[in-house]
Amino acid sequence: MASFDWDLLAQQLMPAQINRDQLEENAQLIFPLHDFYKIDEIGMAQLIEASKNIMTNRLEPQRLRTMARKQYLTQGAPVPAVDAPTKPRTPPTEAEVLDAAQRLAPADFLQWQHQRLGTIIGKFEPQTVMSLTQRHALPDSVVNVLIHYLVTNYQIVNQNSMDRTANDWLSNHIDTPEKAFAHIREFLQRNNTSAPGRSNYRRGTVTPKTKQPAWADPNYQPPAAKPTDRSTQAKLAAEMAKLRKNREERTKGGTRS
Repeated sequence: MASFDWDLLAQQLMPAQINRDQLEENAQLIFPLHDFYKIDEIGMAQLIEASKNIMTNRLEPQRLRTMARKQYLTQGAPVPAVDAPTKPRTPPTEAEVLDAAQRLAPADFLQWQHQRLGTIIGKFEPQTVMSLTQRHALPDSVVNVLIHYLVTNYQIVNQNSMDRTANDWLSNHIDTPEKAFAHIREFLQRNNTSAPGRSNYRRGTVTPKTKQPAWADPNYQPPAAKPTDRSTQAKLAAEMAKLRKNREERTKGGTRS
């Protein structure tokens, strides 16, 4: 947590009468929010002040957590109305997923994955993913493939499916994105199905709701490993630049207000 400027945060919150003791008491909440959502010290001070209890001038942990999630959902992520039709998009290839998994933090990967599928981020998906990254049980790149697997098959990352899959991968020593893809294919082949359902990661019995990617086919042969081509890197860089621009614009707008 030394990378976070706690002195600057405390200085920014002096007018709000939130002292350093309160920040230290809630450090185990503040830092994970900063680390997962990439909220800097100034932005964190604004969120803390906006979420405090105005009667007691005390930091409200649950309100702060909720406001951070809401801010994230409006910064670069496509969030159309639930009943609005979304234009189908081309699912990412395995090479694109592997490249993005190595380059992006889980919060950014979650946005990227939904954008590629033309779907929306569920209300509690960020919180669910953060609950896994806080445990540091799996490398972020492996968490990203887990996100890809769940969103592709179930349209959403839910707590039960995530914990069940994460425990399976831990017990099988899955510590790289490549091993994660190989393990998924092995599981599907073992269960003679290309479509794991909500409760059948262990049994493999439910028909899928969505079209499955090529790597989900039990007969799929992975391509030979090779460096990511420049066009894929450029495409990912452009997508991330757009996300950052949207964040910066919203941050500036919040500062002006």
